Amino acid sequence: MSQTLESKLARVSLGYRFIRAYSKHMIFSWYSHVEIAGAEHIPHNEPYILLPCHQNAAMDCVTVLALLQEPVIFFARSDMFSTPLKAKIMYAFKIMPAYRHQEGWGNVKKNEENFQMAVRWLCQNIPLCIMPEGGQDEKHHLRAFVKGPYRIALGAQQNIFPKKVWLLPIGIEHGDFDKFGYPLVINIGQPLSASQYLPQEGENGVVKINQLRDDVFAAVQNLMVDIPLDHYKEIYTAACLCQNSWIQYQGMEENEISRLQARQTITKMLSAVQDGDWWRQMTSWCQSLTARHTDLLTLSQALSYPEDKCKNALYCLAGAPLLLTAALANALVLAVLEYARKHSAAGFAATVQYALLMVMAPVYYLSAAVVAGVCFTWWWGLVVLAALPLLQRVYLKMIPHYRLLRYYWGKRKQKSTAIQIREQVLLKIRG
Repeated sequence: MSQTLESKLARVSLGYRFIRAYSKHMIFSWYSHVEIAGAEHIPHNEPYILLPCHQNAAMDCVTVLALLQEPVIFFARSDMFSTPLKAKIMYAFKIMPAYRHQEGWGNVKKNEENFQMAVRWLCQNIPLCIMPEGGQDEKHHLRAFVKGPYRIALGAQQNIFPKKVWLLPIGIEHGDFDKFGYPLVINIGQPLSASQYLPQEGENGVVKINQLRDDVFAAVQNLMVDIPLDHYKEIYTAACLCQNSWIQYQGMEENEISRLQARQTITKMLSAVQDGDWWRQMTSWCQSLTARHTDLLTLSQALSYPEDKCKNALYCLAGAPLLLTAALANALVLAVLEYARKHSAAGFAATVQYALLMVMAPVYYLSAAVVAGVCFTWWWGLVVLAALPLLQRVYLKMIPHYRLLRYYWGKRKQKSTAIQIREQVLLKIRG
């Protein structure tokens, strides 16, 4: 990579600021709500690398941007730079290629120049974000970490010692990997100092890198729901169905951070269960339940708070005219998003929809405003331009309540199975 590219990625252009602000605005529309824990751990104005878990393609990058005011340089899989146009787009968003050994050892050598650039950026206090798993998996499961981020951190640390380079572990929990209107939790842990892992005289540098990697892995694992692949479906189902009951049982505060902690606790307890007969029964129940109910978080809320049934129904009834208006006003955009969700590659549904929404929404709103202005008067165009984005946000925020309404008053099939699973799991982990 040229020196020109290095300086270009380090520079913060007006266009980058606009796209970043726009994306940050949209992320709070896409999710029903966003909760951030541990924001005080971010070492602003110091060199650091963000190391989040990676489950949902570019949505993980967008959520990281929601955390920070300063620009961030990302590293992504090199196959995303496969054409000049793709590469140009990626560089515009401050994303660099990272080559993996699966792509051939010859390509991995190209990483050296990129890593040296990353070291120089860190020395300038420009934060980096590297997905330490080296790829994504649309599961609540943490995969093995690659070594690249720790080589960069230690390389920068040697250059600026005694000033510290920090590694910031982050857990990201998406309520749903493919659809809008679900909660997002960003859980930020205590940063680790790379200076503690610099090899002393006579020490093996590879051993220190491995130690740092293992410590970061443990830190990220404690910030997310890490479900083992054995009995993954059963544990995920149990964690979703039991989270609210566990919060009530423990007297915890009602919020998404508490639900995350409840799912973590339930996951750890069930991971230790060795009863084969119990697991076989759980597998049978979960297969029966998930064949009809895929939205386990909404089902859990409906089962846990039956007293809210009438309140939710009244809310939906009162808001129905507004929701219908919002749906009709944004029908074209919503239809395209639904088509994209159903036809996107596995693991990229939310990313494709989110990108389409960012591009389509302003074009659609401006076009509708121009049509209204030409057909009626200019102030009607202004009304349309102001109303359509507001109605879009209203739709994205109200739709979770209507999903819940379906589970309260419709979709009753297999609810007895869900209750049975919840009771058996709670009995197991309380016992």
